[in-house]
Amino acid sequence: MINLSGTLKNYEVFDLICCFNNLSASQAKKILHARWSDEFFYRYEKIKLKRTYAVSYGEKRWLLISLMLGLCDRARFIILDEPTVGIDIQYRMLLWELIDKVVGEGRTVFFSTHIFDELTRKDIPFLMLSRKGIKRHADIRAFMVSENAQTPEEAFINQVLDRR
Repeated sequence: MINLSGTLKNYEVFDLICCFNNLSASQAKKILHARWSDEFFYRYEKIKLKRTYAVSYGEKRWLLISLMLGLCDRARFIILDEPTVGIDIQYRMLLWELIDKVVGEGRTVFFSTHIFDELTRKDIPFLMLSRKGIKRHADIRAFMVSENAQTPEEAFINQVLDRR
C-alpha cells in the first residue's frame, strides 16, 4: 500500500495514480466509467476535495485499491493483502464488485484474508496456509468437508490445530 501524505487531496491521489499509469485524467475517467458503477463515482465525489488526513482509513484504502484496480491495466496478476481490512461494508461491497469486474476481464486477483465471509461470497477456490503447508480447496464448502466441520471457523481451527 502506498503511504500518502496527509496534505494531498483525494483528487490529487487520482492524478498520482494516473501519472503512474501514463494516463491523462480524461483517459482515466473514460476507463473508470467502464469499471466503476454510479455508486463508486458518487462516493468518490464526496471525498475528492478532502485531504487524505480528513477521510477515514477505510476510505483511503478503498480509494487507492479502487483506483489501482480500475486503472492499472498492464497488471495481469494482482496481489492484495487483506484488501477490505478497515473498510466499511458499503465500500467493501463496491470493492468486491470491482474485483469481480476485473476478474471477468481475464485478470487474476490473489488476496489474503482472515474474514471468512469473503470466501463464502462466491464459490471461489482458495489456498489455506498453515503450519502443515499450503492446501488448495475448491471452495469454502469443500474446506469444511475436508476438515469435518460445520462452519468455516471450525474448519479453520481444525486445520490450524490439527484436530481431526
